[in-house]
Amino acid sequence: MTPNYYDGDYLVISSLLGAKTDDVVVCRIEGVGLVLKRIKFLDQNTLFLIGDNPRQESSICNIPLKPNIICGKVILNLSLFRFLSFFSGKNKRFNI
Repeated sequence: MTPNYYDGDYLVISSLLGAKTDDVVVCRIEGVGLVLKRIKFLDQNTLFLIGDNPRQESSICNIPLKPNIICGKVILNLSLFRFLSFFSGKNKRFNI
C-alpha cells in the first residue's frame, strides 16, 4: 500500500468525531511529537497504530499505546494546496 499522505499536505482533523479502526488520526506521542498514523486496533484501554507505507517501519507502530494520545481524526485531505504552493514564488522545491 502506498502512502495516502505526503509532506506538505494540508489536513483537516476533528477531535469531536470518535475514531475507530482503520481511521487515520493525529496522535501526540511523548518524546516523538505529533504523528499521523492509521488505527490498527482500538478499545477503551489500548491503541495500536500502523503506517500506510509498509516499506518504512516506525518505532510507534504495533506497540500498545493509550487511546488518550489521539488529538483528532483526519476528515479531509487538501493535498491540492501542496501542489499549488510549489508554483508560488515562495516555494521552489518539492514537498514529498
